[in-house]
Amino acid sequence: MEHSIRHWLVKDRKRFIATLAETGNPATAARAIGQTLAAAYDMRERWPLLADEWRRALGVAWEQVEMRLLATLLEGEAEDIDPKVALEMLKRRPMAMARPIVTVDAARIARVREQIRALAGE
Repeated sequence: MEHSIRHWLVKDRKRFIATLAETGNPATAARAIGQTLAAAYDMRERWPLLADEWRRALGVAWEQVEMRLLATLLEGEAEDIDPKVALEMLKRRPMAMARPIVTVDAARIARVREQIRALAGE
């Protein structure tokens, strides 16, 4: 049963986002809550919160792909995977989906370096 896009429940949105993060596939996520892909895109346009969650969910899906690919390559189980093709694919990840892993405080790093230098000089 397809719900009107105006009537997405919180549980529907949460399930949609969870399925999207797991599969990276908006059509699959929409089907998981009884919606069409068109209705999901329409809702994303109307609801900025959903658009933000959608982007984050796709970022999580990409991270899963990256981790699985890296593990496969490192474990030597990648006979069917060309490492050059894999790396090229990963380089093409949309930057909007990439999240910084660490926030760098350059001033704090400079202070710590100065403290280390001072300690080394003693």
